[in-house]
Amino acid sequence: MNKFQKVAFANVEEFLDFLPEDELQIVNFLRQLIHNCFLEYKEKLAYNVPFYYRNKRICCIWPASVPWGNLSQGVALAFVRAKEIDPTNELLGMDQRKTVGRIVIKSMDELRGDNLELIKFLLQEAYRIDSNL
Repeated sequence: MNKFQKVAFANVEEFLDFLPEDELQIVNFLRQLIHNCFLEYKEKLAYNVPFYYRNKRICCIWPASVPWGNLSQGVALAFVRAKEIDPTNELLGMDQRKTVGRIVIKSMDELRGDNLELIKFLLQEAYRIDSNL
């Protein structure tokens, strides 16, 4: 445990057990989507949330119920090199960050149609960028 967070998970399963049902559904969907989009990767906890690596950090899934993420509701899918993916994409919120951007998903309904296709595209682009590192 660190001074910023009041929780500490030993592994991804502990993290998943901690989540409320609505966030868990979104997180599990995103984990499966990452699994389908990335040919090879590692999933491991950093800052008490799952990060996805190949050569470097590619993205992470940060639910609102995990403190210190500045998220009041939903689940953030954050891209470590978002600025390199598409700096003009309005869906990919950069806020005050220089490189990390995120999409906040508040319900499973937001993971359909054009939104889903855009998220797949962003994941594939993030993976491609990481492949060139």
